[in-house]
Amino acid sequence: METIELREYWAIVQRWWWLLILCALPGGGGAYLVSRQMEPTYEASTLLMIGDSLDAVNPTTGELQTSEKLAQTYAELIKTRSILGAVQDALSLPDKPEVFVTILRGTQLVRVTAGDSHPQRAAAIANEVAEQLVQQSPSASQREEQAYREFVRLQLQDLEEEIAALTRAIAEARASGSAAEATRLQDELNLRRESYSSLLTYMRSSATNHIRVIEPAQVPESPVRPKVIQNSLPAAVLGLMLAGGVAFLIEYLDDSIRGPGDIEDRLGLAILGTIARTAESGASLMPISLTDPESVIAEAYRILYTNVRYSLPVGDGRRVYLVTSVAPSEGKTTTATNLAIAMARAGRRTILVDADMRRPRYFACLEYPIAWGSALYWWVRQRMWGRRSNPHRWRGCGSCRVAPVHPTPPNCRVQNGWPSCWTS
Repeated sequence: METIELREYWAIVQRWWWLLILCALPGGGGAYLVSRQMEPTYEASTLLMIGDSLDAVNPTTGELQTSEKLAQTYAELIKTRSILGAVQDALSLPDKPEVFVTILRGTQLVRVTAGDSHPQRAAAIANEVAEQLVQQSPSASQREEQAYREFVRLQLQDLEEEIAALTRAIAEARASGSAAEATRLQDELNLRRESYSSLLTYMRSSATNHIRVIEPAQVPESPVRPKVIQNSLPAAVLGLMLAGGVAFLIEYLDDSIRGPGDIEDRLGLAILGTIARTAESGASLMPISLTDPESVIAEAYRILYTNVRYSLPVGDGRRVYLVTSVAPSEGKTTTATNLAIAMARAGRRTILVDADMRRPRYFACLEYPIAWGSALYWWVRQRMWGRRSNPHRWRGCGSCRVAPVHPTPPNCRVQNGWPSCWTS
């Protein structure tokens, strides 16, 4: 494929902007309408914590690792039928609730997210999942053990006070020189420290497999789905891309010529001249080189003649130029007449021959009566059989003569089949 510059891309967009809009608007509008008609979905989240490491002054690495592994286990347990079924029965839901579980990386936190079409029910599902998980974990028996754990906590406080008092007493006994008393107090201190260590180990071990609700679910205010804008924009962009692909495919397959650059790029031909388009006004078809010889368009025809003349090798001076096109009404008559005038005014003896047997136009350009118009026929007779018949001199155009055609010959194929008129 030929290299296309950015300005050519922009030119393609300017030509096909209507197609781009025609595909982008229905795509985005359709996605918007569909999204607006979809049932909204609300989400509510509950944050759980596995273990009581935050309550410990110096939690150990083993406790933290155990809590993280338990968090993964509980995350899988939430997805089971025992938890979701219990939630469905507790809330009298028609279907199994939609629940998502996320473990916060590197922590003991588990986030439970519930989705539902009603915001109040979404929050109730998330909180009920947390409640069912607590009931099916060792945390459920914590209520019975709460009194004992409180007793152990108070014992730890008493032991801390006793250990502090014994430590001071030992220091005083050693200062007074009573070695026996210091030894006795040291034995009591060791016993208190062993009791404190045992009670502290119990408290920590019982708290590792414990579930606590850190943040209960709140009723959401706005739905999370459908995302109307997020759905509409990609649909519009997709329609825009499809339209752009179609436009560029059409441009790639289209081999029509739109400008001088296309002729040079696709055909490898040099541009001899560029003539501006003129609108026909009134009934007069007189060439602009006669009506307005000082105009920019008349000058463009003179430049065209100069380029045509010097683009060919030098010969005996006689030239035959054919002005043609691939479709009707593309300016053959206008170009040929103005080019002939430019040649004649440059001092060249010129004969302008109307070779279009089907749609002759020169008789109208000359503004002569139609009665004399079969001049080409008689001129061809002169060239073939030597019979005298001269082309008509163009009024006000010096050495330029014209051989028009009118009326149209009955058989154009036979008429065009006389090769001697072009070669003699």
